[in-house]
Amino acid sequence: MTHQTTIKLGLGIILSVAIMAGYGGMCSSTSNDSGSSGPLYSTGVLDTTFGAGGIVTATVGSGVSPYAIALQADGQILVAGNAWNGANYDFAVVRYTITGTLDTTFGTNGVVTTAIGSISEVNAMALQADGKSILAGRANNGVHYNFALARYTITGTLDTTFGTGGVVTTTIGSSDDVAYALVLQADGKIIAAGTTNNVADSDFALVRYNTNGTLDTTFDTDGIVTTTIGSNYENIFALVLQPDGQILVAGDANNGVDNDFALARYNTNGTLDTTFDTDGIVTTTIGSSHEDIFALALQPDGRILVTGYIWNGTNDDIILARYTAAGALDATFGAGGVVTTIIGGGYENAQAIALQTDGRILVAGRAWTGINDDFIVVRYTAAGELDASFGADGIVTTDIGGGDDYAKAMTLQPDNKILVTGEAQVGGGFALVRYWR
Repeated sequence: MTHQTTIKLGLGIILSVAIMAGYGGMCSSTSNDSGSSGPLYSTGVLDTTFGAGGIVTATVGSGVSPYAIALQADGQILVAGNAWNGANYDFAVVRYTITGTLDTTFGTNGVVTTAIGSISEVNAMALQADGKSILAGRANNGVHYNFALARYTITGTLDTTFGTGGVVTTTIGSSDDVAYALVLQADGKIIAAGTTNNVADSDFALVRYNTNGTLDTTFDTDGIVTTTIGSNYENIFALVLQPDGQILVAGDANNGVDNDFALARYNTNGTLDTTFDTDGIVTTTIGSSHEDIFALALQPDGRILVTGYIWNGTNDDIILARYTAAGALDATFGAGGVVTTIIGGGYENAQAIALQTDGRILVAGRAWTGINDDFIVVRYTAAGELDASFGADGIVTTDIGGGDDYAKAMTLQPDNKILVTGEAQVGGGFALVRYWR
């Protein structure tokens, strides 16, 4: 069953967007955020008050690959990812000022790295109300990977009140376990979600921790919930908490031939919420081949937005879908609940999603321009149409340094400026970009 609206732009349009994005003097109705009568900028244009022309690249150790971003209450920016130490990867978190300079009061010259096991990699980050930051991902214990979390104080030191010396690892299955997503409950409890592998296949996995890093035994009976959807591989890549405390996750499930969208909703005690679809689980076949969800957002009215990619038989396209609160595709969005966006005729996917206060939807990821992969940010209206007031026909591409660039995470500042981070072939693999709203 296929539900899709296809939006296609030629390569010439993409290249013109990348050129325009470097020019800060374009006219628009959007003012700068200082409140002064300074220049006006088009939405989607690089913010030249940030970094060097709107872009920050940095070399941390032998290189850092960012996967998560968060804003502190004071506006400073935390970026988390993997630091190459010359032999393998460590957890890394970097802090920048609001202007895009390294904050030297954090860690060592703005950078903290933590080795957990023989290899450790970050996929997600969350900030506590007290300013402490939590990173989640995986760590190798010499045999296989476990869920791994680390908590840092506001100055970047490991918080020794959490786990063992600031670090927690959790074994779930008999093989590799990986945390891809992380949220904090209002009571401070921590939920990490991802996948657990039992050698034969993998299942959805969620773990809830108390504030000190111990397993919360009120969640299921041991703090751990695993969910088998089909007979093959399933992964959670995204996680949000609903206002009522229910836990919504999204990712993929293999149907024996290819991957389908997969969502599940859990009650606060870890049981599946049977008011979501009929069993707490929704799988959706959209095309005739692979589709995966990498990011998830909850609208104020309870409707659910997911984004990722769909294989069209030749290459990947960006996909954005909306579900009702009950788990059905929302027929008022796009075509039958689904929008696909073709940017350059090559491989493109979305890795992050954010909602503006006016209901417009931003997704970020990467697209092949015919020469290399570039950062992309796409804005849609609340109805799922490309927003022509953003960039060129709703799309902005940014070439960081002439090589392949992959946007991995995005967040919005209170003034709605857009921060995107990810990998770049220049700058030691690290890029942080800010756009005008």
